[in-house]
Amino acid sequence: MKLSRLIACLAACCAPALYAGTIAEIQQGTLTGSQTVTGVVNLVYPSMEFFIADADGAYNGICISQSTYGPEIGDNVTLTGTVSASNGQTVINSLTAFSVNSEGNDPFPPVTVSTADVALEEYEGCLVRVEDVYVSNENIGSGKWQVQTASPGAAATVDDELDYNYFPKNSDEFDAVVGIVERDTTK
Repeated sequence: MKLSRLIACLAACCAPALYAGTIAEIQQGTLTGSQTVTGVVNLVYPSMEFFIADADGAYNGICISQSTYGPEIGDNVTLTGTVSASNGQTVINSLTAFSVNSEGNDPFPPVTVSTADVALEEYEGCLVRVEDVYVSNENIGSGKWQVQTASPGAAATVDDELDYNYFPKNSDEFDAVVGIVERDTTK
C-alpha cells in the first residue's frame, strides 16, 4: 500500500510541465498551433489588441489579436492561443487562457534599427527606435507619413493609429522615433 502511494506521488511530481515557448520560437516558425507564452505588454490598442515582448531585440515581440481581456502596458502576462498569420503578420489569437502575473513592469527597451530594417520580418511586433531621421513624406495617405535618415536609403512608414498631437511636415527632424513594427503585406 505504501509503495503504490509513493509511485503515484512520483508520477505526479515528475510529470512533464507544460512547455511555454518563446516569442522568438514562434516568430521564427519553430512553434505553431496552440502555444503558451509569457511577456510584458508594451502597446495596447483601444480595440484591446495588444503587443507583448519576452526580451528586447529581433524576433521577441508579437501581436495578440483579441477583444476579451484588457491588459495594461507593463503587465507581465501569460496566455495560450493559436499562432496564425493576419495580413502577413504573425499573431496569436483565439485565446484559451490569460493571466496577469504582475503589473507595473518596465517594457523591454527598444532596439535601434535603420529605417530599412523596419521592413524586415524579424522586427515585426518589436519595439524599435530609428535615430536621426526627418520627415520625407508628410502624407502617404490614411494618416501615415514617412521618415528616413539624411543618407540615401529606405524610408520607414509611421502610422498614427493612436491619437497624438503631432502633424508631420516635410523636413521636420527627430533625434529618434520609437514604435512597434506592424507588418501588413496586403498594402
